[in-house]
Amino acid sequence: MAHAQKKKGSSLLDKLTHRHREKPATVEPPSEPTAATPQRSNHHEDKSHMATPTRPSTTSQSSVGRHMSFMRSPQRKAMAEVDLPRMVPCAAQCGFYASPNTMSLCSQCFKKLEVEAKSVSDQTVVDHLLRQCGYSNLDHVRKDLTFRSLYPTAITGNEGDKLPGVTTWMTTIRPFSQFDRVPQRGASACTYIAGVATVRFAVRNELPDGAVWADCIGRGVQAYHAAKEAHPGAEQHVDIDEALPFVLPTLALTIDTAGLLTHTTVVTLIKPDDISEQDFRAIVGEEGYPEFGKQGLLHFLLTALAPPAVGDRARLVSEGEGWTHIDHRDANEQPETQAAPTQGHECALVITRPPESYCLLRSADGRIMFRDSHRRKQADFASTDVFSHWLEQDQTFSVPMKGCPLVMNQVAITSIRPTDDGIVTQHIADALSM
Repeated sequence: MAHAQKKKGSSLLDKLTHRHREKPATVEPPSEPTAATPQRSNHHEDKSHMATPTRPSTTSQSSVGRHMSFMRSPQRKAMAEVDLPRMVPCAAQCGFYASPNTMSLCSQCFKKLEVEAKSVSDQTVVDHLLRQCGYSNLDHVRKDLTFRSLYPTAITGNEGDKLPGVTTWMTTIRPFSQFDRVPQRGASACTYIAGVATVRFAVRNELPDGAVWADCIGRGVQAYHAAKEAHPGAEQHVDIDEALPFVLPTLALTIDTAGLLTHTTVVTLIKPDDISEQDFRAIVGEEGYPEFGKQGLLHFLLTALAPPAVGDRARLVSEGEGWTHIDHRDANEQPETQAAPTQGHECALVITRPPESYCLLRSADGRIMFRDSHRRKQADFASTDVFSHWLEQDQTFSVPMKGCPLVMNQVAITSIRPTDDGIVTQHIADALSM
């Protein structure tokens, strides 16, 4: 009996296999129906043989496969995927694996995400995109597009910050700037702050990095308020010589103990066209630098920052026609007028272009530090050459402004250095404090 059932089953299997292997019969296209003989539908009829107006029916399964080859079957699609994304734990921490293609969520958690996402309004999406692009609202976008259309060549940032050797950093210790209310706000304290940082560097060789710069801001604001109490006019713009008497007490120094020498040179960025160069030099006076414009400022700053030659205590002295290095070994007497590059390799400068003041320092290792108390962003330069390239692209204090008065187009550079007696005094004070 079992043998008979097995034989019967084999016979049925053979029939099914034989039927599958049979070539399907050729099916003729159906004739057009007529009004007298309407076509009746048959739900059980195989309609795969019906032809289309542009493509006739095929006669074999293989020919169908060829004509439909433009469609990718699931099997062919699976074969094309030869590399799958690495599975990761579900970000929802549900305990299942997930795919990076579904935002690191498993299938169930991703479906929940899709449902929740539908509740987010279009306005919320637009606001998010605006913030990602740095815009506050659509009106901001309109203004930016209009600006780019009207002024396509305008420079709105300082590309020099991207130069090799330029390092920018943000203040992270309070006070962040002179406008910080912690511990006290000093709206016009920039000259006093620059004075504090410059004196600390010149006398004590303290680099204004991080906490030291924050402390300079705090002490400079303190000196600013002391000056306001003594002279109400000190709230307006002052030069460094007027600020030093209030700066030194914040550092436990006096004019006598500090032993500082200062010298100021003024570089004018714009010379009026109706004034000759001879008259221009007479107008700017003894403190005026004979060259003008941004190139004149660049030339003076680079000369001031250049270290003296080894064994040569050369200093810059004014000789009317220009600035010349004088070797004191060959000079008959000490020159009365002295300027920036001074003791050793260090250089400390206060730069004032109304209404702002900054400080520019050169350390013994050749690093240049530019400090601006109005802003949190500060800049360091690996060398004088790097600073030179940065200054050429600068769009801030070195750019002539034709629409502004002459006083706002004049840059005063004051060098601060200790005298020999001041250096000895400071060394003794340092030794006693140890």
